[in-house]
Amino acid sequence: MKSKVKKRFDLQNLERLQNLERLQHLERLQHLECLQQFPIITNKSYKDVIITTPPNETIIYLDPPYKNTAEYQEKLDHDELFEWIHKQKCKVYVSNYEYDLPLVRSIEKRVLLSSDKTQKKSENLYLFDPNK
Repeated sequence: MKSKVKKRFDLQNLERLQNLERLQHLERLQHLECLQQFPIITNKSYKDVIITTPPNETIIYLDPPYKNTAEYQEKLDHDELFEWIHKQKCKVYVSNYEYDLPLVRSIEKRVLLSSDKTQKKSENLYLFDPNK
């Protein structure tokens, strides 16, 4: 009699274990599905960007060294960047103090590198929209 009860108990445990494994597998699949909905974010030179998404689903944000400010280790040819932006088929947002694109937003900030720390400057966000 005990063996029948034990077998039944073992069978129930096996079923529970299989159900748990199925549930865990389903949760992993759902998690992967959620991850695929997030945008792809990269941090690289604009020259190295390869765009594979459809233009209407793509947004590029550039935060280059600002024109007429101290240089970074790598020099930036702002004219070359401007030409690259105008060749894009998707929207391109650019942060800078001044840029020859339509202004989207301006935020006034203190210039931390100034000697008196009270100097303020507007940091701006510009937009290139190939559809306009």
